[in-house]
Amino acid sequence: MLSRCRKGFTLTEVLIVLVILTIFFAILITMVRSVITAYRISETTLRALYAENYIRLFFDMLENELRWAGSGTHLMKEGFSSSPPPTGDPDLHNQVRFAKMAGVTRVRFSEVLDYLWIKTWGIDVRIEGQEIAFYLTYLKTYPVLFKRVPNITNRYVALNSGFVGKSNWVISASRLSTGANEYFSTLVNVSVTMPDGTPFTGGEIRKNDELNIVCPGNVKWHEYIYFVVESTGQKLLGIDFGEGFRRIRVAFNPQTRTVYVTKFSPISDTNITQRILENVKNFEIYLVRHGGAGLDFERVDPSTWNTRKPTVAVSQLVGFRFLVEWESPWLVGTRPISIRKERVILLPEVLDSSM
Repeated sequence: MLSRCRKGFTLTEVLIVLVILTIFFAILITMVRSVITAYRISETTLRALYAENYIRLFFDMLENELRWAGSGTHLMKEGFSSSPPPTGDPDLHNQVRFAKMAGVTRVRFSEVLDYLWIKTWGIDVRIEGQEIAFYLTYLKTYPVLFKRVPNITNRYVALNSGFVGKSNWVISASRLSTGANEYFSTLVNVSVTMPDGTPFTGGEIRKNDELNIVCPGNVKWHEYIYFVVESTGQKLLGIDFGEGFRRIRVAFNPQTRTVYVTKFSPISDTNITQRILENVKNFEIYLVRHGGAGLDFERVDPSTWNTRKPTVAVSQLVGFRFLVEWESPWLVGTRPISIRKERVILLPEVLDSSM
């Protein structure tokens, strides 16, 4: 009996192979889609975590700066600086009076502070164009006061004990009390040595210890000396901003959806602006005050704030609440990711009284 020789596959066999391949590719496509979806979810989650961390760092920066609110503002009464602080309001430069000291045009600290809304803490909140801006000015000095020794050139004696770091910048004052007649102060660069002429590199100072402090100009301007806190040695964009004297401006621009910070240091006489947060949908500032049943929060309304601010009572003000709403520039499905964070920051006097 002769057998037949098969030269192909039956229809049933072809169909079975096609079914198997279809099932295989369906499983493969599902697995690939799952991997891609998982990657996108991980990437989105990671970006959202980065955004949350940046917002948290921004709040930490604000809190760190605000703990110095009010520090040294009394020393700057009738004082002078070598140049104006940063501002987004051009009228400030027109309202600040200039005076001549040792032939150098200087801006009066008191005029800058008088322009501030809350002079005691060196704080202001302004609406400048479309931006909402928060200002803070402060000064940190070492806790030792020096007085000029009569009849000995450039000699100063410590009136109390404490640590004084190496610093070539001081606030010198004509009187001890900021309320005295003819009181004024100035930020000056000085050279400091020990009585034997060796350089002063910082250390513990005891009452009645003496230093040689060479100040420029008339000695009557420099009756009392406060050493400005020395630099930490850390630089921002190659510029040493110092640690003791600065003014910061935190502003939100709704058009660019950006929160940025401008830092000004009279010591380095430099402004630096940094973008802190991008893709910000909303940034709000609230006044925090004592209320009948706890704390009351009042939002700074950009549409009415500039006209209403002068009438706002600040005697019960205890701090500020900052709110940030961040929105991702990409979509997850049909909607972007939204993050809403806020923080209440109490002013130093409130923190001290609560301890």
